[in-house]
Amino acid sequence: QIAVNQKEKFMTQTETVITYEAFGAVGDGVADDLPAICEAHAYANAHNLPVKTRADATYHLGSRALTAVIATDTDWNTARFTIDDTQVEDHKASLFEVRSQLAPVTLSLRQLTRDQQQLDVYPEVDCHVLVENDNRMLYIRRGLNQNAGVAQNDCFILRRDGSIEGAIDWDYDKFTRIEARPIDETTLVISGGVFTTFANRMKQEVGYNYWARNIEITRSNTEIRDLTHYVVGETAVGHPYRGFLNAHQCANITLRNCFATGHKIYSTIGAAGLPVNMGSYDIHANHVVNFQMFDCRINHICDRTRWGVIATNFCKNILLETCTLSRMDTHMGVSGTYTIRGCTLGHMGLNAIGRGLLTVEES
Repeated sequence: QIAVNQKEKFMTQTETVITYEAFGAVGDGVADDLPAICEAHAYANAHNLPVKTRADATYHLGSRALTAVIATDTDWNTARFTIDDTQVEDHKASLFEVRSQLAPVTLSLRQLTRDQQQLDVYPEVDCHVLVENDNRMLYIRRGLNQNAGVAQNDCFILRRDGSIEGAIDWDYDKFTRIEARPIDETTLVISGGVFTTFANRMKQEVGYNYWARNIEITRSNTEIRDLTHYVVGETAVGHPYRGFLNAHQCANITLRNCFATGHKIYSTIGAAGLPVNMGSYDIHANHVVNFQMFDCRINHICDRTRWGVIATNFCKNILLETCTLSRMDTHMGVSGTYTIRGCTLGHMGLNAIGRGLLTVEES
Protein backbone atom coordinates (compact mmCIF):
# COMPACT_ATOMS: atom_id res chain seq x y z
CA GLN A 1 0.00 0.00 0.00
CA ILE A 2 1.10 3.57 -0.72
CA ALA A 3 0.72 6.13 2.06
CA VAL A 4 -1.63 9.02 1.31
CA ASN A 5 1.03 11.71 1.61
CA GLN A 6 -1.15 14.66 0.63
CA LYS A 7 -4.18 13.86 2.75
CA GLU A 8 -3.87 17.03 4.86
CA LYS A 9 -3.81 19.18 1.75
CA PHE A 10 -7.07 17.69 0.54
CA MET A 11 -8.79 17.88 3.90
CA THR A 12 -8.67 21.68 3.63
CA GLN A 13 -10.23 21.73 0.18
CA THR A 14 -13.61 20.90 -1.27
CA GLU A 15 -12.56 18.42 -3.92
CA THR A 16 -15.24 16.52 -5.85
CA VAL A 17 -12.97 14.74 -8.36
CA ILE A 18 -9.52 13.31 -7.66
CA THR A 19 -6.71 13.71 -10.21
CA TYR A 20 -3.42 11.88 -10.45
CA GLU A 21 -1.56 15.18 -10.85
CA ALA A 22 -2.67 16.33 -7.40
CA PHE A 23 -0.64 13.44 -5.96
CA GLY A 24 2.45 14.07 -8.04
CA ALA A 25 1.82 12.37 -11.38
CA VAL A 26 3.62 14.03 -14.30
CA GLY A 27 1.88 12.42 -17.25
CA ASP A 28 4.78 12.94 -19.67
CA GLY A 29 5.23 9.26 -20.55
CA VAL A 30 8.69 9.19 -18.93
CA ALA A 31 8.34 9.68 -15.17
CA ASP A 32 7.05 6.71 -13.16
CA ASP A 33 3.50 7.77 -12.27
CA LEU A 34 2.38 4.53 -10.62
CA PRO A 35 3.15 5.61 -7.00
CA ALA A 36 1.10 8.80 -7.47
CA ILE A 37 -1.72 6.84 -9.09
CA CYS A 38 -1.80 4.45 -6.13
CA GLU A 39 -1.98 7.38 -3.70
CA ALA A 40 -4.73 9.09 -5.66
CA HIS A 41 -6.96 6.02 -5.65
CA ALA A 42 -6.27 5.33 -1.97
CA TYR A 43 -7.46 8.85 -1.13
CA ALA A 44 -10.45 8.58 -3.47
CA ASN A 45 -11.46 5.27 -1.88
CA ALA A 46 -11.17 6.66 1.66
CA HIS A 47 -13.39 9.64 0.79
CA ASN A 48 -15.71 7.97 -1.76
CA LEU A 49 -14.72 10.35 -4.55
CA PRO A 50 -14.44 9.65 -8.29
CA VAL A 51 -11.14 9.81 -10.19
CA LYS A 52 -10.56 11.55 -13.52
CA THR A 53 -7.40 11.76 -15.60
CA ARG A 54 -6.03 14.59 -17.71
CA ALA A 55 -7.20 13.92 -21.25
CA ASP A 56 -3.82 14.59 -22.92
CA ALA A 57 -1.63 12.81 -20.36
CA THR A 58 0.58 9.78 -20.94
CA TYR A 59 1.12 7.97 -17.64
CA HIS A 60 4.12 5.65 -17.41
CA LEU A 61 3.35 2.80 -15.00
CA GLY A 62 6.95 1.87 -14.26
CA SER A 63 8.49 -1.43 -13.18
CA ARG A 64 7.68 -1.45 -9.46
CA ALA A 65 5.41 -4.10 -7.89
CA LEU A 66 2.65 -1.64 -6.90
CA THR A 67 -1.10 -2.09 -7.26
CA ALA A 68 -3.59 0.79 -7.40
CA VAL A 69 -6.86 -0.27 -5.74
CA ILE A 70 -9.93 1.15 -7.47
CA ALA A 71 -13.12 1.34 -5.42
CA THR A 72 -14.79 4.42 -6.94
CA ASP A 73 -15.87 5.45 -10.44
CA THR A 74 -12.87 6.23 -12.63
CA ASP A 75 -12.79 8.18 -15.90
CA TRP A 76 -9.57 7.60 -17.84
CA ASN A 77 -11.13 9.28 -20.95
CA THR A 78 -8.42 9.63 -23.66
CA ALA A 79 -5.38 9.42 -21.37
CA ARG A 80 -2.60 7.04 -22.41
CA PHE A 81 -0.92 4.50 -20.13
CA THR A 82 2.45 2.93 -20.96
CA ILE A 83 3.36 -0.47 -19.48
CA ASP A 84 6.95 -1.62 -20.06
CA ASP A 85 7.19 -5.35 -19.33
CA THR A 86 10.76 -5.76 -20.55
CA GLN A 87 12.10 -5.45 -16.99
CA VAL A 88 9.88 -5.54 -13.86
CA GLU A 89 10.08 -6.29 -10.14
CA ASP A 90 7.23 -8.82 -10.12
CA HIS A 91 5.55 -9.98 -13.31
CA LYS A 92 2.59 -11.34 -11.34
CA ALA A 93 1.73 -8.06 -9.59
CA SER A 94 -1.38 -6.40 -11.01
CA LEU A 95 -1.25 -2.70 -11.88
CA PHE A 96 -4.86 -2.05 -10.87
CA GLU A 97 -7.37 -4.02 -8.83
CA VAL A 98 -11.05 -3.12 -8.90
CA ARG A 99 -12.02 -4.19 -5.40
CA SER A 100 -15.04 -3.95 -3.11
CA GLN A 101 -14.59 -2.22 0.23
CA LEU A 102 -17.18 -4.50 1.85
CA ALA A 103 -15.87 -7.11 4.28
CA PRO A 104 -16.16 -10.83 3.41
CA VAL A 105 -19.13 -12.74 4.83
CA THR A 106 -18.86 -15.95 6.84
CA LEU A 107 -21.26 -18.66 5.67
CA SER A 108 -21.95 -22.12 7.07
CA LEU A 109 -23.32 -24.67 4.60
CA ARG A 110 -24.12 -28.31 5.29
CA GLN A 111 -24.69 -29.60 1.78
CA LEU A 112 -25.59 -28.55 -1.73
CA THR A 113 -27.26 -30.44 -4.57
CA ARG A 114 -27.28 -30.03 -8.30
CA ASP A 115 -29.80 -27.43 -9.51
CA GLN A 116 -30.73 -26.47 -5.94
CA GLN A 117 -32.49 -23.10 -5.94
CA GLN A 118 -32.97 -22.31 -2.24
CA LEU A 119 -30.90 -22.44 0.95
CA ASP A 120 -31.92 -22.00 4.56
CA VAL A 121 -29.13 -19.43 4.89
CA TYR A 122 -30.00 -15.72 4.84
CA PRO A 123 -27.05 -13.34 4.56
CA GLU A 124 -27.50 -9.64 5.39
CA VAL A 125 -26.47 -8.73 1.81
CA ASP A 126 -26.50 -10.57 -1.51
CA CYS A 127 -23.23 -12.50 -1.90
CA HIS A 128 -21.10 -14.14 -4.55
CA VAL A 129 -20.33 -17.58 -3.14
CA LEU A 130 -17.55 -19.97 -4.16
CA VAL A 131 -17.66 -23.52 -2.81
CA GLU A 132 -15.16 -26.31 -3.32
CA ASN A 133 -14.65 -29.97 -2.48
CA ASP A 134 -11.06 -31.00 -3.15
CA ASN A 135 -11.85 -34.65 -2.46
CA ARG A 136 -13.09 -34.89 -6.04
CA MET A 137 -11.08 -33.72 -9.05
CA LEU A 138 -12.71 -32.65 -12.33
CA TYR A 139 -11.58 -31.48 -15.79
CA ILE A 140 -8.61 -33.86 -15.76
CA ARG A 141 -6.57 -33.16 -18.86
CA ARG A 142 -4.73 -35.76 -20.91
CA GLY A 143 -2.19 -35.23 -23.67
CA LEU A 144 0.75 -32.87 -23.98
CA ASN A 145 -0.63 -30.38 -21.44
CA GLN A 146 -1.81 -33.06 -19.03
CA ASN A 147 -2.68 -32.28 -15.43
CA ALA A 148 -4.42 -33.81 -12.42
CA GLY A 149 -7.53 -31.64 -12.81
CA VAL A 150 -9.10 -29.09 -10.46
CA ALA A 151 -11.14 -29.48 -7.32
CA GLN A 152 -14.91 -29.76 -7.78
CA ASN A 153 -16.29 -26.24 -7.42
CA ASP A 154 -19.29 -24.00 -8.02
CA CYS A 155 -19.97 -20.28 -7.86
CA PHE A 156 -23.39 -18.67 -7.44
CA ILE A 157 -25.23 -15.63 -6.10
CA LEU A 158 -26.90 -16.17 -2.74
CA ARG A 159 -29.70 -13.65 -2.17
CA ARG A 160 -30.79 -12.31 1.18
CA ASP A 161 -33.92 -14.44 0.97
CA GLY A 162 -31.81 -17.59 0.55
CA SER A 163 -32.52 -17.98 -3.18
CA ILE A 164 -29.73 -19.04 -5.56
CA GLU A 165 -28.85 -17.51 -8.93
CA GLY A 166 -26.44 -19.54 -11.03
CA ALA A 167 -27.18 -23.20 -11.69
CA ILE A 168 -25.44 -25.52 -9.22
CA ASP A 169 -23.50 -28.12 -11.23
CA TRP A 170 -22.46 -30.70 -8.65
CA ASP A 171 -23.57 -32.40 -5.43
CA TYR A 172 -21.71 -31.54 -2.22
CA ASP A 173 -21.89 -33.56 0.97
CA LYS A 174 -18.87 -31.69 2.35
CA PHE A 175 -16.93 -28.51 1.65
CA THR A 176 -13.19 -27.88 1.84
CA ARG A 177 -13.63 -24.22 0.93
CA ILE A 178 -16.45 -21.70 1.24
CA GLU A 179 -15.88 -18.03 0.35
CA ALA A 180 -18.66 -15.44 0.33
CA ARG A 181 -18.06 -11.92 -0.98
CA PRO A 182 -20.79 -9.29 -0.57
CA ILE A 183 -22.18 -7.73 -3.74
CA ASP A 184 -22.13 -3.93 -3.86
CA GLU A 185 -25.58 -2.54 -4.65
CA THR A 186 -24.32 0.16 -7.02
CA THR A 187 -22.44 -0.35 -10.29
CA LEU A 188 -18.86 0.91 -10.40
CA VAL A 189 -17.95 2.28 -13.84
CA ILE A 190 -14.46 2.58 -15.29
CA SER A 191 -14.40 4.32 -18.64
CA GLY A 192 -11.81 5.15 -21.29
CA GLY A 193 -8.06 4.74 -21.17
CA VAL A 194 -5.64 3.74 -23.94
CA PHE A 195 -3.13 1.22 -22.59
CA THR A 196 -0.03 0.02 -24.42
CA THR A 197 1.95 -2.97 -23.13
CA PHE A 198 5.52 -3.46 -24.33
CA ALA A 199 5.51 -7.24 -24.20
CA ASN A 200 7.73 -9.31 -21.93
CA ARG A 201 10.76 -11.13 -23.30
CA MET A 202 10.97 -13.75 -20.60
CA LYS A 203 13.04 -16.86 -21.32
CA GLN A 204 11.94 -20.12 -19.73
CA GLU A 205 12.39 -23.35 -21.63
CA VAL A 206 10.12 -25.57 -19.51
CA GLY A 207 6.64 -24.81 -18.15
CA TYR A 208 4.36 -21.81 -18.11
CA ASN A 209 4.98 -18.53 -16.28
CA TYR A 210 1.90 -16.37 -16.70
CA TRP A 211 2.20 -12.58 -16.53
CA ALA A 212 -0.39 -10.42 -14.78
CA ARG A 213 0.61 -6.76 -15.17
CA ASN A 214 -3.05 -6.08 -15.68
CA ILE A 215 -6.39 -4.87 -14.34
CA GLU A 216 -7.87 -7.37 -11.87
CA ILE A 217 -11.62 -7.17 -11.23
CA THR A 218 -12.92 -8.77 -8.03
CA ARG A 219 -15.77 -6.32 -7.28
CA SER A 220 -19.25 -7.44 -8.27
CA ASN A 221 -21.38 -4.97 -10.25
CA THR A 222 -18.52 -3.49 -12.30
CA GLU A 223 -18.63 -2.14 -15.85
CA ILE A 224 -15.54 -1.44 -17.98
CA ARG A 225 -16.35 0.67 -21.02
CA ASP A 226 -14.44 2.27 -23.91
CA LEU A 227 -11.07 0.85 -22.83
CA THR A 228 -8.35 0.11 -25.41
CA HIS A 229 -5.38 -2.22 -24.92
CA TYR A 230 -2.53 -2.59 -27.41
CA VAL A 231 0.37 -5.03 -27.23
CA VAL A 232 3.62 -4.06 -28.99
CA GLY A 233 7.26 -5.12 -29.05
CA GLU A 234 6.76 -8.90 -29.13
CA THR A 235 9.95 -10.75 -30.06
CA ALA A 236 10.97 -14.36 -30.70
CA VAL A 237 10.87 -15.12 -26.96
CA GLY A 238 8.25 -14.40 -24.34
CA HIS A 239 5.73 -15.90 -21.96
CA PRO A 240 1.92 -15.75 -21.91
CA TYR A 241 -0.47 -13.30 -20.23
CA ARG A 242 -3.39 -14.30 -18.03
CA GLY A 243 -5.56 -11.43 -19.26
CA PHE A 244 -5.18 -7.66 -19.26
CA LEU A 245 -8.79 -7.51 -18.09
CA ASN A 246 -9.07 -10.36 -15.59
CA ALA A 247 -12.34 -10.80 -13.67
CA HIS A 248 -12.62 -13.50 -11.04
CA GLN A 249 -14.80 -14.53 -8.11
CA CYS A 250 -17.46 -11.85 -8.58
CA ALA A 251 -20.85 -11.27 -10.22
CA ASN A 252 -22.45 -8.97 -12.80
CA ILE A 253 -19.41 -7.95 -14.85
CA THR A 254 -19.89 -6.01 -18.10
CA LEU A 255 -17.31 -5.11 -20.75
CA ARG A 256 -18.67 -2.56 -23.21
CA ASN A 257 -17.04 -1.16 -26.35
CA CYS A 258 -13.56 -2.38 -25.37
CA PHE A 259 -10.68 -3.10 -27.75
CA ALA A 260 -8.32 -5.98 -26.98
CA THR A 261 -5.21 -7.36 -28.68
CA GLY A 262 -4.33 -10.94 -29.55
CA HIS A 263 -1.00 -12.17 -28.18
CA LYS A 264 1.76 -13.89 -30.11
CA ILE A 265 1.88 -17.66 -29.65
CA TYR A 266 4.94 -18.99 -27.83
CA SER A 267 5.83 -22.60 -27.08
CA THR A 268 7.31 -24.39 -24.08
CA ILE A 269 8.00 -27.91 -22.88
CA GLY A 270 4.73 -29.15 -21.40
CA ALA A 271 3.87 -31.62 -18.65
CA ALA A 272 4.43 -34.58 -20.99
CA GLY A 273 7.98 -33.43 -21.77
CA LEU A 274 7.14 -32.36 -25.33
CA PRO A 275 6.68 -28.92 -26.98
CA VAL A 276 3.25 -27.28 -26.59
CA ASN A 277 1.81 -23.90 -27.50
CA MET A 278 0.99 -21.62 -24.57
CA GLY A 279 -2.42 -19.94 -24.38
CA SER A 280 -2.13 -16.17 -23.88
CA TYR A 281 -5.18 -13.97 -23.31
CA ASP A 282 -6.17 -10.33 -23.21
CA ILE A 283 -9.54 -11.02 -21.54
CA HIS A 284 -10.03 -13.63 -18.83
CA ALA A 285 -12.90 -14.54 -16.49
CA ASN A 286 -13.01 -17.17 -13.74
CA HIS A 287 -15.92 -17.90 -11.37
CA VAL A 288 -18.03 -15.00 -12.63
CA VAL A 289 -21.82 -15.14 -12.38
CA ASN A 290 -23.40 -13.06 -15.17
CA PHE A 291 -20.54 -12.09 -17.51
CA GLN A 292 -21.49 -9.81 -20.43
CA MET A 293 -19.63 -8.29 -23.38
CA PHE A 294 -21.16 -5.73 -25.75
CA ASP A 295 -19.47 -4.28 -28.86
CA CYS A 296 -16.02 -5.59 -27.89
CA ARG A 297 -13.51 -6.35 -30.62
CA ILE A 298 -9.98 -7.12 -31.78
CA ASN A 299 -8.26 -6.73 -35.15
CA HIS A 300 -7.01 -9.54 -37.40
CA ILE A 301 -9.35 -12.20 -36.06
CA CYS A 302 -8.04 -14.76 -38.59
CA ASP A 303 -4.33 -14.28 -37.78
CA ARG A 304 -3.24 -17.75 -36.73
CA THR A 305 0.01 -16.46 -35.25
CA ARG A 306 -2.07 -14.93 -32.42
CA TRP A 307 -3.81 -16.91 -29.68
CA GLY A 308 -7.56 -16.62 -29.09
CA VAL A 309 -8.19 -13.41 -27.23
CA ILE A 310 -10.43 -14.68 -24.39
CA ALA A 311 -10.70 -17.56 -21.93
CA THR A 312 -13.33 -18.25 -19.26
CA ASN A 313 -13.62 -20.96 -16.62
CA PHE A 314 -16.36 -21.95 -14.16
CA CYS A 315 -18.68 -19.07 -15.12
CA LYS A 316 -22.48 -18.93 -14.92
CA ASN A 317 -24.58 -17.10 -17.53
CA ILE A 318 -22.50 -15.54 -20.34
CA LEU A 319 -23.78 -13.07 -22.96
CA LEU A 320 -21.87 -11.73 -25.98
CA GLU A 321 -23.59 -9.25 -28.24
CA THR A 322 -22.24 -7.56 -31.41
CA CYS A 323 -18.64 -8.54 -30.63
CA THR A 324 -15.82 -9.28 -33.09
CA LEU A 325 -13.28 -11.64 -31.56
CA SER A 326 -10.85 -14.34 -32.66
CA ARG A 327 -12.64 -16.77 -30.35
CA MET A 328 -15.10 -17.19 -27.50
CA ASP A 329 -14.16 -19.85 -25.00
CA THR A 330 -15.72 -21.58 -21.98
CA HIS A 331 -12.72 -23.72 -21.17
CA MET A 332 -13.65 -25.49 -17.92
CA GLY A 333 -17.37 -25.04 -18.23
CA VAL A 334 -20.24 -22.59 -18.24
CA SER A 335 -23.68 -23.22 -16.75
CA GLY A 336 -27.07 -21.61 -17.12
CA THR A 337 -27.41 -19.51 -20.26
CA TYR A 338 -24.67 -19.00 -22.85
CA THR A 339 -25.73 -16.58 -25.60
CA ILE A 340 -23.83 -15.41 -28.70
CA ARG A 341 -25.82 -12.76 -30.56
CA GLY A 342 -24.79 -10.74 -33.62
CA CYS A 343 -21.10 -11.70 -33.23
CA THR A 344 -18.25 -12.49 -35.61
CA LEU A 345 -15.72 -15.08 -34.41
CA GLY A 346 -12.38 -15.78 -36.07
CA HIS A 347 -9.99 -18.67 -36.55
CA MET A 348 -10.39 -20.21 -33.07
CA GLY A 349 -14.17 -20.14 -33.21
CA LEU A 350 -16.66 -20.94 -30.47
CA ASN A 351 -15.92 -23.24 -27.54
CA ALA A 352 -18.97 -24.41 -25.58
CA ILE A 353 -18.23 -26.76 -22.70
CA GLY A 354 -20.82 -27.01 -19.94
CA ARG A 355 -24.58 -27.39 -19.55
CA GLY A 356 -27.69 -25.27 -19.83
CA LEU A 357 -29.03 -23.36 -22.83
CA LEU A 358 -26.64 -22.39 -25.64
CA THR A 359 -28.08 -19.84 -28.07
CA VAL A 360 -26.26 -18.61 -31.18
CA GLU A 361 -28.10 -15.98 -33.23
CA GLU A 362 -27.18 -13.95 -36.34
CA SER A 363 -23.50 -14.73 -35.92
